[in-house]
Amino acid sequence: MRQYTIIITLLLSLLTTASYAGDSYLCVTEKVTGFIYDKAIGDWSVTSFNPDRQYVVSRARADGVAWEVVQVGETLPSAQCKSDFSSAGNLSCEGFHQFKMNRTNQRFLHAYLMGYWSDHSNETRTKGNPFLFKEGENTPFVEIGTCRPL
Repeated sequence: MRQYTIIITLLLSLLTTASYAGDSYLCVTEKVTGFIYDKAIGDWSVTSFNPDRQYVVSRARADGVAWEVVQVGETLPSAQCKSDFSSAGNLSCEGFHQFKMNRTNQRFLHAYLMGYWSDHSNETRTKGNPFLFKEGENTPFVEIGTCRPL
């Protein structure tokens, strides 16, 4: 009888683990490029960054959101996905950042698009508008990488 209990417990454990497979992904940045403001010359330049970011894509905790993207080391999501993966395996997420992922080829694209277009050359951030930034306070970038199920 004890053998059956152990076997049933193991089977239930495997079924529970299988049901969570694919419910979260670790996405690791491989390449990053962007633009940076050079105060000395008063102009923007193309630049590369260290590909040191990782993201966890997991089922969302908030109502009305299917998935969320959280940078490793952070607590708040940088992007949320209203819909589930499409039949082609695509996931599209928006928020302060934009995140696109394909679970079939296990690739992602992540973009931070604040800066340049949203900057104000002679203005500073005010209490009334926390999103009013001086030229160069934000550095827009795009990164690519791969994901794997957790």
